[in-house]
Amino acid sequence: MQPFAATGEAVLRLEVRDGRTSVTVRELPPLAPPTLITASEPHQSYPHKTTERDCFTDAGREAEVAEADDALLLTPEGWVAEGTVWTVFWWDGMRCAPRRSTWGFCRGSVGRACSSS
Repeated sequence: MQPFAATGEAVLRLEVRDGRTSVTVRELPPLAPPTLITASEPHQSYPHKTTERDCFTDAGREAEVAEADDALLLTPEGWVAEGTVWTVFWWDGMRCAPRRSTWGFCRGSVGRACSSS
């Protein structure tokens, strides 16, 4: 693979399939802060990834109706558990980290850019 240093600011997607690697380069999307809402139904924790996606579908529909980019699912105690589209990361000192699995919900599998705001 060739280095992408000359690409500048861009989104790089690395995909490995059938033993072959491919890289897709595209322009950055608009960098305006996302518009978020909180889902009306509390998030119920689960011990492992599941195909039971109704809570995400319902919350995503709420975000669409509100013309928001995503909906945050909150625990019954009011803590942020997940996003419907994005994985939620936190600043942990100087590093950006996914939530802890000890919080009662699964770790994210896809990283998203962290924001200090």
